Amino acid sequence: MKTFSDSRGQIWNLSLTLGKVRKVRDALGLDLLNPNHYQQILASLTDRLAYAFLLCEEQAKGLDIDADEFEERIYGKTSEASHALLGESATFFRKLGPDQEPMAMLAEKSIESMVAGSARLKEMKTTGQLDSLFSNMETAMNDLIQQTAPLKSPQSDGSGSQS
Repeated sequence: MKTFSDSRGQIWNLSLTLGKVRKVRDALGLDLLNPNHYQQILASLTDRLAYAFLLCEEQAKGLDIDADEFEERIYGKTSEASHALLGESATFFRKLGPDQEPMAMLAEKSIESMVAGSARLKEMKTTGQLDSLFSNMETAMNDLIQQTAPLKSPQSDGSGSQS
């Protein structure tokens, strides 16, 4: 079982079983054991958060919290929820046996990549590199727009003739 906290300090427990995987598959149409679906989960924060909510749904009901409130509570904490889900999925894949080891490794590498990406983004913000990058992109886009602006056609006298 993996845990994460929301913005109000509520601790949420995530655990995967085959029954829960089936339940979420029926609700979201995403089968954790289908490599293509798992790739989608890895690629989509929306799907990871929906999956996390469904794994926490019973706990949420006990606290009288619906999906919308759950989502509001994890604003600013989405990385924690994502990492908990992926960490739990790595543990779950290993429980299933050695054939699922690549899926477990994929989950762990995904977490490492997310952490490294967040650290790099923070560094780029701190050093001003991100602002510079966006400024350069804006300049390049403006230059492109200027280069591709349609040429003005000659003025017509309205008579329809070319005289």
